[in-house]
Amino acid sequence: MGTDETPTRRRGAISRVATLWASRDLRWLLGVSFLDAAASVPRLLAQGWLVLELTSSPFSVGLVAASEGIAMLLAGGAGGVVAARIDRRLGVAVGQLGFAATAAVTAIFLAGDAITLALLVLLGVINGALRTVKMPSLITLMSAASGRARMVGSLGARNLAFGIGKLIGSLIIGTMLEGGAYVAAYLLLAAIPLASTACMLFVRVGGRHRKSATAGTGSRRPSASTSESTSASDSIRRRFQELATAAAFGARTPRVRTLLALSALMEMFIFSLAATLPIVAREVLAVGAVELGWLSAATSAGALVASTLLTTAGDWSRLGTAIVASCALCGVALLGLGASSVLAISLGLATLLGAVMTAYDTLIFTLAQRVVPTALRERQMGLLMQTFGLGPLGALLTGFLSSTVSAPLALMGGGAVLLLFVAGLAMPRRRLWDRPTSY
Repeated sequence: MGTDETPTRRRGAISRVATLWASRDLRWLLGVSFLDAAASVPRLLAQGWLVLELTSSPFSVGLVAASEGIAMLLAGGAGGVVAARIDRRLGVAVGQLGFAATAAVTAIFLAGDAITLALLVLLGVINGALRTVKMPSLITLMSAASGRARMVGSLGARNLAFGIGKLIGSLIIGTMLEGGAYVAAYLLLAAIPLASTACMLFVRVGGRHRKSATAGTGSRRPSASTSESTSASDSIRRRFQELATAAAFGARTPRVRTLLALSALMEMFIFSLAATLPIVAREVLAVGAVELGWLSAATSAGALVASTLLTTAGDWSRLGTAIVASCALCGVALLGLGASSVLAISLGLATLLGAVMTAYDTLIFTLAQRVVPTALRERQMGLLMQTFGLGPLGALLTGFLSSTVSAPLALMGGGAVLLLFVAGLAMPRRRLWDRPTSY
């Protein structure tokens, strides 16, 4: 019987990949994800390494990263509301064009030898605000292009494309930084988002949900004259009411409330690694920018393995159990990364961490869209984006502890806190997310 099941399983996996690839819109969106990763993660590496070169302070690395996180925390909910009210293709394009602009500004100031920590903090705030609109728009576009039944597979394919882009971009940017080509590196980081924006011109699925959070109340669409007379203050008030509706739904729904709490902790201690890898390279391993690129590429290699498996996977019924397991493995890998002073071992741990981070990332995005009604999806994604703002704040904490205590202890402490949370709270409640929803 096992002999018969293997070919059947393989044919099913091939069929799922072929179905995903048949979607023209999804192919272009995967191209956007590839280019997004080739610029966004290397930008964090370049930013952290540049700050270390300017200040020799791990705390300053965390400070610049935290500026982006604070903007996401403050604007995340509003960004989700905006993403729900505009064409989602426009939301992605605005984010990418903004990233290109901030990278170009950095290159100009570097060329003029006028770069300062204050400027990098300001640009971080701008990038954080842009992410709050771009990410909900991109994720819901992927969902619309693939359909609910293939959501895990499409997000796995997105992470696969993201991992390839991150791997290539990290190696290139690491080599450029080692050679001192900071201006050229940032010009490249400005050019890539422009190419990503061009890909969005070929995406046909888009628009916004026509039903609002209050759909079904019996109210009819306002006339053109009424719409034109609506004041700007009324528009702003309605948007915040929509945000309040999404927040109230999350607060009274246990599976959503717990999801947001877990996301906050993972962002704080695990996903802050993208910003703190320069600290790991210089303070823990005492290596240069090329090895920094290797560490980032190692996380990408692990992400590629996980994404390939997720892309060929069918629909997951036990999302809660899988998410909790991935969080536990993240904690173990982070503990090891803090304890290791050998580059080869750290590369292996970074590979493991990249794999389980990608599994968690794909599954939580899937779960976040399953546990809320369709009309609230973008707004709830905006609230989830607010928890993403804790990643850079986690980088600030890691930078502070690295400066005042030690970098290895800062990393191991984060891994220990995560494992305690998983064992004490997440593990007993994992079945909450395993239950099917009626949405």
